[in-house]
Amino acid sequence: LLGASRRLSACTSPHCVGLPLTQSEAAAWIISYESVRRRLHIMMMLPLLPFAAAILLYIASDFYPWLLGPVPWAGWMSLKMLPVICLIGKTFLHPNRGTSAVILLQLGLLFCAAGDAFLVLREYFIIGVASFGVGHVFYTVAFGFKPLAWKVLFFILLFSSPLFFVVAWPIAKGPLLVALPPYTLLLIILLWRSSARAMEANWENVLGAVGAFSFIFSDIIVIVERFHFDFPFSQLVILATYWGAQLFITISVLYGKSGEVSQADKQK
Repeated sequence: LLGASRRLSACTSPHCVGLPLTQSEAAAWIISYESVRRRLHIMMMLPLLPFAAAILLYIASDFYPWLLGPVPWAGWMSLKMLPVICLIGKTFLHPNRGTSAVILLQLGLLFCAAGDAFLVLREYFIIGVASFGVGHVFYTVAFGFKPLAWKVLFFILLFSSPLFFVVAWPIAKGPLLVALPPYTLLLIILLWRSSARAMEANWENVLGAVGAFSFIFSDIIVIVERFHFDFPFSQLVILATYWGAQLFITISVLYGKSGEVSQADKQK
């Protein structure tokens, strides 16, 4: 590699651009490129370490309270919001920060973090649901509306409608009667747009659909656990699927194929 570098730097002619390299020198350049690419990929993932640390801190404080001692409600609120706040910080370190898709992602994460805070206080459950609903709107627009994929929407409606009437409709009384139907519709639209985007068949776009499905699964478990019946490790299931959903959606928007909004940015 050093020999190839010296040959290229020693040549001052403009024709040296196409200077042939020996087989060993070319192999050295390829190895060097792959090494740099792997290191850059690792460096891009490093900002996710605070996200993982925040999750471990919350789990430790919730399931092993003797580690941190008594935690006031404001502390619980901060701990619940911390993983999503770490993901927001991750978006500000990404090269595409400032594009419409990333700004929409940041707003979605911010409203979901607010929803986390409201859900800590049970009397603000409806406000928390509304905050998450606004977050889903921002996620949906970040995913874009091309391709439309109406067949995908049809199949989602076909399978989600019975689930809604079995799980959510029996508890839709009072304020929940107003909140649950539009919130469910927003989740369906989010799953539709993320699934349509996943038809591009790259793993980052597929992660967006996995994240949307995980969000729905987490919300179903919340309803079952809070209004129907409790079951062992329900909180762990809720947290794992919820934080997984936020992580997958974030990675999908940051690294996946740009949607309609980002394509408009590129044309500017």
